[in-house]
Amino acid sequence: MPERIATPIEQAIHTPMLASELETLKQPETPIKALPEKEVIIWTPRFMVTFALLAVIWLSAGSLIAQGLQNHLPFLSPNSKILLVETTFVFGGWITLLFTSRNTWLRLGSICGGAWGVLSLLNFALRTFTPHLDDALIAYFTTAPSIVLLGTYACLSIHRTPIKRWDSYFVALLPLVGALVVLGLYFFSPLDARSLENIESWMGITARCLGIAIWWLRPSCWKTQTSPTILFGLASLLSLLFSIPKLITGADSIFLPQVAMLCFFLALCRLVQGELRHQKHTEENRAQPLQLIQ
Repeated sequence: MPERIATPIEQAIHTPMLASELETLKQPETPIKALPEKEVIIWTPRFMVTFALLAVIWLSAGSLIAQGLQNHLPFLSPNSKILLVETTFVFGGWITLLFTSRNTWLRLGSICGGAWGVLSLLNFALRTFTPHLDDALIAYFTTAPSIVLLGTYACLSIHRTPIKRWDSYFVALLPLVGALVVLGLYFFSPLDARSLENIESWMGITARCLGIAIWWLRPSCWKTQTSPTILFGLASLLSLLFSIPKLITGADSIFLPQVAMLCFFLALCRLVQGELRHQKHTEENRAQPLQLIQ
């Protein structure tokens, strides 16, 4: 065969390796891992101070307003005027949550919450600026927000919550249970009590009871969303109490609705804070460099 010059690849194949090169090949590859993820801290010192200040200012103003209405101050009456202003703040909280959230369930809950805010604003606006309202119209604008709020709770309680078998059954059977309760109240009531206003009132009370149950009867909500579970459940409980005729009277009938609005507003502040902190945590994890295991 004619002689030829070996190519660089052939030289590399036939050239014996040095001892240092063999030792390098024998060494195992150093594994690479990411830095451990940090825990999401929602209750920062600044947020805790803001949360406490909002609660103190709101409760103090509510107490003064209740005393002023008890003393028949003209610029405070009627009570629906105060609730109209406070509902506006809560409605703004729903809109803020809608634009800050990136989760589908949270956005659906925010949209339903915005619908609740619109219906509640219409309810209090009519009570404030219309002296004589039809009973059927009052019953409708009292019941419709409660039903919409139940859908809001269903969406928010699923957000960042592990869905177990009990949660699936509970949410799926919720409409059926509500319908059975209203039908039972209808058939077991006297004939003269089966009016449209009473049926809508039963529907509203049932929706409030189910709203409390959807938060407080699910252990997964208590574990993952403790603050919203307490605040939303308490708001629905207070709404249920002062919706029952002649159960709460006097200054309490003025003060407790304002406490319910405060619970709504604080729960929304907590949800917005949680979303902002989770988004910041996600961005930090994406920018986190990899490190070698030492």
